Amino acid sequence: ASYPAEGGYIYFCPTGSVLYAYKFGKDATGKPVFTLAGKSALAMAGEGIPVVTSLNGQAGTAIVCLRFPLL
Repeated sequence: ASYPAEGGYIYFCPTGSVLYAYKFGKDATGKPVFTLAGKSALAMAGEGIPVVTSLNGQAGTAIVCLRFPLL
């Protein structure tokens, strides 16, 4: 999933692993790079692509959701 606000983020969650957040930026030469911004403390049982939503695009309101399989 991607979130274009606040500089840009992408979210990635391999099945059975933690959720990773990467922030878009530029290196010292101006080339675009993604750097690890954080990861969840626990492994996720979810599957599929994370979905990001926010309150009308307001900074600091983004929420990442991941679908969990039915048992």
